[in-house]
Amino acid sequence: MDALALAGLVLGPGGLLGGAGAAWWGRKKLKVDLATTLNASVLQWAEVLRADLAETEARVDNLEQKIRVRDELAVRHMPWDWRVYQSLLELGHPVEEPPPLLPAEQH
Repeated sequence: MDALALAGLVLGPGGLLGGAGAAWWGRKKLKVDLATTLNASVLQWAEVLRADLAETEARVDNLEQKIRVRDELAVRHMPWDWRVYQSLLELGHPVEEPPPLLPAEQH
């Protein structure tokens, strides 16, 4: 007599079906638990990514503001450079042209 037949005689048809049903429901519950855990993990990861993105956006905004201020100051300074340059030339002092204050792509 094989093990399945022996289990059927000992447990009876209801016990065998109950055991199979419990195994199936247990497997289904395990899948649901794994899916729930995975979902929670992904949601936590997404929250970390959102926080990182917000921090990065704030840093970019700050850097862009600093660049705007720097460029405005440089633009206001340029006429002074040229006036001083011209004055020195008129007084007979050999001077080089002032170097650019802004990056090359902004000239």
